[in-house]
Amino acid sequence: MSLGRLLVVMALAMALPACGHVQRRAVVDLGPPPPTQAEEPTYLAGHVWIPGHWERRDARWVWRRGHHERERPGHDYVAGRWCNEDGRWIWLAGAWRKSGRVVVFER
Repeated sequence: MSLGRLLVVMALAMALPACGHVQRRAVVDLGPPPPTQAEEPTYLAGHVWIPGHWERRDARWVWRRGHHERERPGHDYVAGRWCNEDGRWIWLAGAWRKSGRVVVFER
């Protein structure tokens, strides 16, 4: 593998959040329902849209609406998501992470 391709692979690996490094907030046996409705975020200068998601509260699903958060220079927001691992549903919380932008020059 060329050095240029190796750098590209490394950059892609850094861009994907690893499950082991993401805060786990909930583990449930029943998966979340589909989103209640398509959210239509409005543009707000200097802010990032954080999408809504289902939360499990007192044995029932509750929709948490999306919202804006102020941008953090040099960081990207990775949205939270529900993952199914062996029939159990795990909430991987959204988080800010440093931008890992890498410029690769091939020879």
